[in-house]
Amino acid sequence: MTDTVSPALPAPETAAVVDRMYDALARGDVAAARACVTDDVVVWHSFDQVPVGHAELLTAWEQLIGGFAERSFVDVRRSPVPGGWVQRHTMVCTTASGDRVAWPLCMFFTLRDGLVCRMDEYIDRAGRYTPDAHATTTPGLPPASAGVL
Repeated sequence: MTDTVSPALPAPETAAVVDRMYDALARGDVAAARACVTDDVVVWHSFDQVPVGHAELLTAWEQLIGGFAERSFVDVRRSPVPGGWVQRHTMVCTTASGDRVAWPLCMFFTLRDGLVCRMDEYIDRAGRYTPDAHATTTPGLPPASAGVL
């Protein structure tokens, strides 16, 4: 299916679905995250350039939750784009052994009927690093509160 992207910028309140999705993943609630995407969602990853569907997305989320004792998404910087949102953030996870690891990401979200129907994820898996104990800023970037997107 090819989604027709609205040329208009989204209303600010439409970003709430993205917030709900990441909040659910941080809590380990795949069902709540699933409620934020369409049944025909498409997810593309920069590391393999292969689009995947709903079932593969749910499996990936289950692996993320099963593989990391804690997950958080910090230093969120979001801007409207036609049909959705672009977001930079840092994913910080704690392994079962207590080690903290983090990756900077960039995501493009396309919305349809108030849900995410497409995600394009840009992540350099080799870019994993060990964050400071209280890291809330992506290395090399000023704090998001400084207004830098």
